[in-house]
Amino acid sequence: MALAIAVPGACGPTVPVTPAPSPSPTTSVTSPSPSAVGPTATASGGPIGTATWTAVQPSGGPPAARDGHSWSVDPSSAVAYLFAGRGAAGDLDDLWAYDMTADAWQRLEPAGPRPPPRHDHAAAWIDGLGLVIAGGRSSSGVLADLWAYDPSADGWRTLGTSGPAPAGRSGACGALGGDGSWWLYGGAGADGAALAELWRYDPGGSAWTEAAVDAGPLGRVDAACWWASAGRFVVYGGRPRSDGATQADGTIWSLDPTSFGGAQVWSSVTGPPGADRARAAGTSNGDVGVLVGGLGPDGAPRSDLTVVGAEGATLLGPGTTGPTARSGGALVADPEGERLLLFGGLGPAGPTNDVWGLTLPS
Repeated sequence: MALAIAVPGACGPTVPVTPAPSPSPTTSVTSPSPSAVGPTATASGGPIGTATWTAVQPSGGPPAARDGHSWSVDPSSAVAYLFAGRGAAGDLDDLWAYDMTADAWQRLEPAGPRPPPRHDHAAAWIDGLGLVIAGGRSSSGVLADLWAYDPSADGWRTLGTSGPAPAGRSGACGALGGDGSWWLYGGAGADGAALAELWRYDPGGSAWTEAAVDAGPLGRVDAACWWASAGRFVVYGGRPRSDGATQADGTIWSLDPTSFGGAQVWSSVTGPPGADRARAAGTSNGDVGVLVGGLGPDGAPRSDLTVVGAEGATLLGPGTTGPTARSGGALVADPEGERLLLFGGLGPAGPTNDVWGLTLPS
């Protein structure tokens, strides 16, 4: 079966991706026919190629099965750093390095203080600081801390900040801007209700700034966000509460970053039917955002793909032997390997620790 992707709303060239040779089993899946995805936007271009899942069998490890973890790539070394999450026995605080060139795991054991166990935290690789994590939820409640792991020193340290800072939260989504600042949206506070807050972290001054959101996405938790190559901050999906009592959303919101600190210039497009998602694994790939799985509007995990462009989204059906249905997994881009990598997540049978490679058409 072939996965025919109609990439919606492309704003420029995407990262070319072709399947890498592998002895591992592969699967391809078929998309539905492209259809209107909003009041003015349609999936454009028609079928342009196939996408293929490949089961990856890394050496070393593997990390314990989990969901709600983070996986952040240092592009200078092609290493993805996996941190924490929620395992079968509770929250974790372990740190792993995944060599994307060799497909190999290595557990890291830095000396000294370390972040407490958590899940559903935000994380990013920030040049000059290393792996930076913020917030999340532990057995004691939501967290408001900020930590950095420096691989050259093999150690964690807390990051002090000046001025106001985000209150404790879990399930916020974050993405690194082209200027090196880190943007966080939403999340659930101590009462479980979703927040409608947009914060920007300046690593140079180690300071947070909150944007006054006059109009835009409602409060949401477990959304996905990324930067589109056109220079807009995109927020997709999520739900109004963290306790599963409310349904996932499928609205695509994007923000003109030049409006930060003034009147917010948000625009929105309604996603395709059936693509409402929360706790999906997502990342950017060239001009598009790619999401895997997540919880659908009925609260059940999914195994399909959603490709999101500037004007809308295309929902792509699941394959027969690809990743099982899951939520709370982590997806990263591997440009050198011309693929995306998926790790872990929570399915009907419990958390997983499998690795899958996804190649998209050029």
